[in-house]
Amino acid sequence: MSKKASAFPKARRFAVVRMDPVAMVEHLQDPLATNAARAMRPKKYLVYLEFPQDLPMPDSSYCRYRVNAVAARLRPPVPEKGITRDMVVPIYPNTHRARDDVKIASTPVFPFSNCYFWIDARMSLRVRVSRNREYENDSAYQLDISQHVALSDAFEHDFARINQFWRERPTAYVEGLEAHMDGVFSTALSSLDTDEFAFEDDHMSSDSSLEPDPLLNATPPIPPSITDILSMNVFGWDDDPSFQFIPLVDLWLDLKEHLSEDSIPNPVGLWKEQEWVGDHQGLARAAQENAAAA
Repeated sequence: MSKKASAFPKARRFAVVRMDPVAMVEHLQDPLATNAARAMRPKKYLVYLEFPQDLPMPDSSYCRYRVNAVAARLRPPVPEKGITRDMVVPIYPNTHRARDDVKIASTPVFPFSNCYFWIDARMSLRVRVSRNREYENDSAYQLDISQHVALSDAFEHDFARINQFWRERPTAYVEGLEAHMDGVFSTALSSLDTDEFAFEDDHMSSDSSLEPDPLLNATPPIPPSITDILSMNVFGWDDDPSFQFIPLVDLWLDLKEHLSEDSIPNPVGLWKEQEWVGDHQGLARAAQENAAAA
């Protein structure tokens, strides 16, 4: 492996991905799901790797990445969310729908002249490790730091429009906010440690002359920031059943070898492929649970 190559692709690179539905269902050992996955013909899609979500170990079989879909058309509108077709950011040399204050350009110059980023088009992917190949990151199409930051701010104008959309519909906004906050509060309440309060009842006294026991607080609590990091399972130490629903993909950095300007598919297809596999995973799980209960 050369010094410029690595076992995993680096962030801020554009890539071509293709989901492997058979690998996503093989752990279920369900013939129906496997046969359905084999009959599927997944496409190759164009994405931008924003950042890795794992710290892969030498024996890791995949690494999660947060990605942004790249499309060769305007975004499908979502009227109920205030999302319109023009909420896109073109990738130079595409200048259609470009704003004077925003220009996203890759290094080297992007090979396709018709591509956009869409608002609200992020997702997670599991990039599979290939033991017999490396990623030539330095030769990949990429965004430098300043362009990466510019992309994160590029939709500020559109988010303001979406906020205005909700402000003009206060009833729907309040109902949505209440539902969101109900979930937040229920999660917070369920995480409260009732033993903590029992501890106070057992050991607190109105007699202020009592000296506190220094051993009671000998072990400091884990800082919330560390707890949050561990909850992300970046090392893959904890089993997480939700991982199986994250698309497992093969990835290539040499864009022109796998796509042409006229063959870039609609990324909505990737979301539908993910949903399709998820449905079959769910059906297989349900069949297994029913068989075990019988």
